[in-house]
Amino acid sequence: MVTEEELRDDEEYEDIMEDVREECGKYGFVKSLEIPRPIQGVDVPG
Repeated sequence: MVTEEELRDDEEYEDIMEDVREECGKYGFVKSLEIPRPIQGVDVPG
């Protein structure tokens, strides 16, 4: 799990993307990866 703050931080976001791509890559080719980032001032339920 990641926090909203981690997703807002550019360096943390890149680290998360790299980690997820690496872990998923253990099971096959990763064609694309999208992790949505929070938008300033917009509350999203969940």
